[in-house]
Amino acid sequence: MARVLLWLMLLACLRRAAAGEEMSLTRLLEGLKAVEEHTRAFSVRCQGTHIMIYPPENPQPISLRIRYEIMQDAAGRLRWDITQELPYFRKPQPPAINWHRYLGAWDGSRAVQLQGSNPQAQGDRITRFHSADIGADARLLPTEHPLEFVSLFCGQPLTSYLESNKARLAGREVHGGREVYVLETEISEGDGQWVSRFHVVPELAFAVPYRAYLSRPSPDRPWEEVHVWRGDRYKEHPNGIWLPEYVEIGIDLRGDAFRHQLFLTWDTNPRVDDGAFVIEIPPGVMVNDRIKGEHYIHGVVNDQMIADQVAQARRLAQEYGERPASGTSARMLFAACLALLVGAGFVAYRIKRRRRASGNGG
Repeated sequence: MARVLLWLMLLACLRRAAAGEEMSLTRLLEGLKAVEEHTRAFSVRCQGTHIMIYPPENPQPISLRIRYEIMQDAAGRLRWDITQELPYFRKPQPPAINWHRYLGAWDGSRAVQLQGSNPQAQGDRITRFHSADIGADARLLPTEHPLEFVSLFCGQPLTSYLESNKARLAGREVHGGREVYVLETEISEGDGQWVSRFHVVPELAFAVPYRAYLSRPSPDRPWEEVHVWRGDRYKEHPNGIWLPEYVEIGIDLRGDAFRHQLFLTWDTNPRVDDGAFVIEIPPGVMVNDRIKGEHYIHGVVNDQMIADQVAQARRLAQEYGERPASGTSARMLFAACLALLVGAGFVAYRIKRRRRASGNGG
């Protein structure tokens, strides 16, 4: 019944917009709230591609291609399967590709994510994982949440963000042949002035095709986009929600970083099995359990598992030895290589002790 009432509220807002009635801030927030509540009640499966270009430390920038499938069910559980194509530069050219895969699930209170990499095989063929993370907060969740461009903003409901930042109705504009309502948050101070800006289109069931952080050094200077999200190619789905097939994202536009994201498919209300949100950790995987504060090798291990861990550490060391890294990324990658080598040594030590003990017992 509550779902029906919320949908009726959204339809009432749409009728007012279709009749040409001017929207107030209150009515815009009502429409956005109805979309939020409506999208919580259905499942979404989304696939897409990211291309990320980093500031060039070498003569040419590094591009990172990401393919992913993220699924959410009506209870808010998530499952994700993300593949990264990470080029690293070697001589001779062209650069080689190292494939990384992240397979994880969130059941509402606990997240489990497996990680694997292989420079020889494509990411969707990676079936052996070298490490796993377990956590109880949002740090393991993918940033490419399928509703981030519909009813969420930076991980929270869009209306909550607007209300907590004292948004106001700044006016109306025409973009792409459609009238949009411009919402702006209260100006914040800190390293200049900052504001968030949103374009709301009531005739597209209160879609928000433009979201941006803007900054200026002082009140007498014009606003500049720093981070921006632009949705395009909106299509109406059977449940009445309009979803973008393409989203372009600019990050740190005052610098060199940029990425764009292409949504290929949206599947609302797919059949979802409970088993989709259960990730089984294979034997021999190095586990970082952030909930219990424990690090261990899962299950029974053998010589092949040790060899795999050592080979993985050597691949990482080779990759980041040939592609210069600096600052935090270099330290993190060095730590990852060291952790894999230490883990492999620890597993070898355990096996030797076990074999020695069984030999003495015989």
